[in-house]
Amino acid sequence: MLRAAPRVLAELVHWRLRERALASLSRTFKDPRTFNLHRSNVRKHLTFGHGIHFCAGAEMARVEGRVAFETLLSRLDDIRLAPDEDLSHHASFSARGYKHVNIEFKPVA
Repeated sequence: MLRAAPRVLAELVHWRLRERALASLSRTFKDPRTFNLHRSNVRKHLTFGHGIHFCAGAEMARVEGRVAFETLLSRLDDIRLAPDEDLSHHASFSARGYKHVNIEFKPVA
């Protein structure tokens, strides 16, 4: 019975943290348990956090993203911007990014 106590306590703490996170998200997003990239406030997510609360797995996520892009790009050939692509930027002081980037390509045979 004593051996189970730390596991039960850890599960309780995990459950409580998850519920607090969902409560916080509920103040920001309508129906936070639903994956929806088309929310009007989609950019108000926490991503990897900030400062002391920065995600310990952030570097692993970046490596996974890099590997995913390298794998994808190794399977595409003749990658180019789609005709009439305007490359308009998001209005932001802290980050510079495009609203969208439409491309054309040929799959590698």
